Amino acid sequence: MLDRPAPTQDAAHAVSPAPLLRRAVRPMEVLEPGTVLNGRYRLARVLGTGAFGRVYLAEDTDEPNHLLAIKELLATDFPTAEEQRDATNWFKREVSTLLTLDHPGIPAIHGYWTAHRMSGPMYLAMDYVPGKTLADIQEEFDGRVPRQQVVGWGIELCDVLAYLHSRTPPFVFRDLKPANVMIHATNGRPVLIDFGLARQIIAVGGTAVGTWGYVPFEQVLGKAEGRSDLYALGAMMHSLLSGRQPDVEYRRALRSGLDLEHALRNLFPPLEPLVPGTPPALSRVIETATAFAVQDRFHDAVEMAGALRDAMTSPGGIAVLGPVESSVQVASDAVTATVQRQAVPHRYNSPIPTGARAGPLVVPQQAPGGAFHPEPQTEEADQAVPFVTAATPAAAMASPATGSAAGSDGGRIMVVPEGGKVRLPRWQPVAPNPAAPAGKPPTQCLTVSPSGAAQYTSIAAALQAAFTGARIEVHPGHYLESLVITRPVELVGVGAVEDIVIESAETSCVLMQAEAAILRGITFQLQPASGGSRFYGVNIPMGRLLLDNCQVLSTAPACVAIHGKGTNPIIRHCRLQNGLERTITVYDYARGLIEDSEIGGGAMPVRISSHANPLFRKCLIHGGRFGGVGVAEQGRGRFEECDIVENGHHGVSVRHTSYVVLSRCVISRNGWNAVSVTDNSGATVEHCDLTGNRRSTWDVKDTARPQMETVGNKEV
Repeated sequence: MLDRPAPTQDAAHAVSPAPLLRRAVRPMEVLEPGTVLNGRYRLARVLGTGAFGRVYLAEDTDEPNHLLAIKELLATDFPTAEEQRDATNWFKREVSTLLTLDHPGIPAIHGYWTAHRMSGPMYLAMDYVPGKTLADIQEEFDGRVPRQQVVGWGIELCDVLAYLHSRTPPFVFRDLKPANVMIHATNGRPVLIDFGLARQIIAVGGTAVGTWGYVPFEQVLGKAEGRSDLYALGAMMHSLLSGRQPDVEYRRALRSGLDLEHALRNLFPPLEPLVPGTPPALSRVIETATAFAVQDRFHDAVEMAGALRDAMTSPGGIAVLGPVESSVQVASDAVTATVQRQAVPHRYNSPIPTGARAGPLVVPQQAPGGAFHPEPQTEEADQAVPFVTAATPAAAMASPATGSAAGSDGGRIMVVPEGGKVRLPRWQPVAPNPAAPAGKPPTQCLTVSPSGAAQYTSIAAALQAAFTGARIEVHPGHYLESLVITRPVELVGVGAVEDIVIESAETSCVLMQAEAAILRGITFQLQPASGGSRFYGVNIPMGRLLLDNCQVLSTAPACVAIHGKGTNPIIRHCRLQNGLERTITVYDYARGLIEDSEIGGGAMPVRISSHANPLFRKCLIHGGRFGGVGVAEQGRGRFEECDIVENGHHGVSVRHTSYVVLSRCVISRNGWNAVSVTDNSGATVEHCDLTGNRRSTWDVKDTARPQMETVGNKEV
């Protein structure tokens, strides 16, 4: 985005680990398919939804078969009409400048308009870009992307930045990160997909724009320049190569007691010790790009591109095939075998990837202090949607999943195989970790099927034979087993998630006893013989477990239990349903990310206690008999863009010296109040919809009032 001087932030903003945003905006109603905007753009469906609006797939009726992404930007949360007019005028002025850009690494803009002359929403019509973001690709490689691909993309992005910085006046992108770079599905080239217009509208009042960890010191001070983008590019390449997340490391540095400047100075350690085999010359390029002082970085993007080329042809380097060829290889690998998928009528019913073979499992590197911290970025982003290939624009529009100029999830879509059911013996303890024989490849794939058509008929037997880092593919069937994960492995369902069932009646379906593991595309069902059982469907007392696209169904005390200091799992795209007590319980100093999941039923779907501090993002929390979310006993938690609805008592209850942050949530249609806070507890409630609850919005006791902060909420 065209950089403009901005006032220096105050100290409170300068050290905050939150995104650099002044206020959030709640989207308006979704426009119906078939709606024609600006007299020519016929909407097909929503590609993504974010904090600042939506992105639609549309066809240009003046140019049949020409697909566009229509970005809807909202400017309805300004306190005065004058501020709204200023933002609208700024939007028109900036987009008219963007129309002059012409580069293959930048989506072309075809038009812009506002719904009303001097107010929003504002609309932007741009090229539709199919593909995957670098964030998606990094995730598929479990953090570390092959060096030749990263350097190839880095060289091409230097070319894009050199073009932007050469404009008069220069453009400074200011928010370069993996989520804002799309690898085009056709030619493999990186494309900058988000010029941050919505964030810039919100920042008209002067707040800097960017994502912590990718933002250099001068940008924090509102003085971004071209070399600020080089810093972000170096930060992104460091992350793709090392698997470290700069925003996570930045927040960890602040928690350790460092101030802003010292946190930034220590954010990017040399790559050679982190990633053995990294050419020293490449490590020096990244160090130069991420130097704290502007004058210590490369002079411009052209110089950085030359240094990257030299680094990969120097002794110890790896010759790059060429940025385009290298990018195409990864892009094509990432989107192969996309054939069929079911329609997804609701954002919580995420598609279940089945059987797609990803890159090998990479065991996460242990962070200083011995804990794994898969903390997510808190920067608002458009809702991710899966990618599907299509031969024609019409076929792409008919498909419910695709990439976009605003970002995509790039989920794999596979043909679902058939499978039978068979009763298997319950799990028995496995032998100690076997050592991989000399010369054994670092990865291993085992298959399990109850029909006998695979290597094993029992998942427990496959776990016993698996080496560290193995992939175990589980075919459809009904497995009466209880599993203990004792080493880092990847357990993946190959088929429809509802057809791959691991059931237990005597103990937890899964007990996590490893530092890291992946469970994907499986149903876990715990149905104890008596209601007094204290087992959990998935019990996570340690490590970093990724539970992805799974169902956990239980009539025991909890579907999922996360507990223990250092425990920090990721649960995403899951359906958790309980008929007894808690659906998910987090306690005893545990952390974790739970996102894009449906959490329902039981006495209370979510319970946080005993110093735990998880993050819930874009979840549906509903159907609790005695409430939706309970935070107690010095618990902590953050809920972003969650729907906490149709629970029998309070939507959110905070007790016993606890604290919770509720941001951009819908807390509605609950049996009592939206939010109840008492017992010396507190809450920050910002930009939430708190209407439609049976009694009233608030139930805040006198002891809690001093610790309450409310901003921009919609109330009765």
